Amino acid sequence: MTATAASKQVPGHPSHNEDISRKLPIVSVLLMVGGLIVLGWVGWSVFKPAPSSYYYQLVKEGSAEEFPELGLSEVPDISVSKYELLIDDTDKPLVVLYVGENSQVDIGPVLLEWQTQINEPLITMAPSITEFATLMEAITEHLPENALVFAWWDTSRRLKLLGNIDTLFYEHLSQPLLIPDDWRERCKSIENTERQFWRVNDNAGPGKELFQRFQEALLSDKVTGVAELRALAENRETYLVLHITDAYKLGIANPEQVGIGYKDFPNTGNLHTMSRHVKKWLKENEYISFSLEKRDGTSIRVYFLTDLISADTLIAQALPFTTSKPFEIQDLSVVYQSGGYWVYKLLGNDKTK
Repeated sequence: MTATAASKQVPGHPSHNEDISRKLPIVSVLLMVGGLIVLGWVGWSVFKPAPSSYYYQLVKEGSAEEFPELGLSEVPDISVSKYELLIDDTDKPLVVLYVGENSQVDIGPVLLEWQTQINEPLITMAPSITEFATLMEAITEHLPENALVFAWWDTSRRLKLLGNIDTLFYEHLSQPLLIPDDWRERCKSIENTERQFWRVNDNAGPGKELFQRFQEALLSDKVTGVAELRALAENRETYLVLHITDAYKLGIANPEQVGIGYKDFPNTGNLHTMSRHVKKWLKENEYISFSLEKRDGTSIRVYFLTDLISADTLIAQALPFTTSKPFEIQDLSVVYQSGGYWVYKLLGNDKTK
């Protein structure tokens, strides 16, 4: 499934070099309005006109020990390949990525690290392997060995590859694809490139149907969503893993049901001043709620919800948006939180109470 968000110049900030906001309105009428909005990052100029093709170029491959920057040297049976995503008319990579495979876990190539070299998401977005490693350590140390874990499909694949964690879906589902507006006419070609690179088997297993049910649970209100998760769990001891980027990807995949976007703010080091500026900006644009993600030393990403319906979804209530109460969701108990990751234990039957 492919979806593309409209990009928007920040009101009151006419400079071509300043941050942009992304908005995925809940109704298609607003999406049409977004068609008149211009791109704000100079970095996007590499996409005009649309490239004849893009491709993944292998840079290096070897054992995990040969890639100390990933911190996976103690994970057995992992082979790693480093690639660059390139387009025909430039030799500067748009993305640097690391891919892992495990001879003992036959699920094909798995994304370990996705480092975009521009200021916008491209094709996908994923938490760093460093952040994920902290989550992995907590899961392997504290979760029961036979526990079932629900997570976004790319997180599930990482868990399966690096820890052989029991997850509900671990096929590469190739959705959603974050495609720039200038590449829209090449959506089919991009989809084919992704399927070939990741060796996607469209007929493999029930993962796509199960993942659709998982999305529907996250898009529902708290009561309905938790009930759907419990149905998927089938009385097994189950944990739910969510990251703030999952909310954005869910909105990209389901723009009619979730209005979500983001804007990058400079990290001034003064949290109070920045928070005041963010709240003022949100109020001016009539956005409902927001959540912060620390990206690096120079910027902070603000994810925002555009309407009350979006704020009432299970995923918005389970992540640290300003309108959420994650510790008060009935039958979901917070057991771990680090960085952008939140881990819940699913309650509601004799085995998990």
